[in-house]
Amino acid sequence: GELRGWHRKAMDGLPLRRCQIYRLYFLGGMSYAAIAREFAISERTVGTQLHLACRSIRTSLTDIYSYKAV
Repeated sequence: GELRGWHRKAMDGLPLRRCQIYRLYFLGGMSYAAIAREFAISERTVGTQLHLACRSIRTSLTDIYSYKAV
């Protein structure tokens, strides 16, 4: 529905690597370890990228809902 479209748009606004990590974890079900191996980065970096992605997406969706409520 509409929320799914907004979520997709918010994901598309992320930096490429961050978006890829987000998609692999949340949509692909991959573990931190598997993603870390895929990109040759540490699991801590995977966690940081996911944290930043979630914060960005949450902000984007909050902005959309705030705008629609006005």
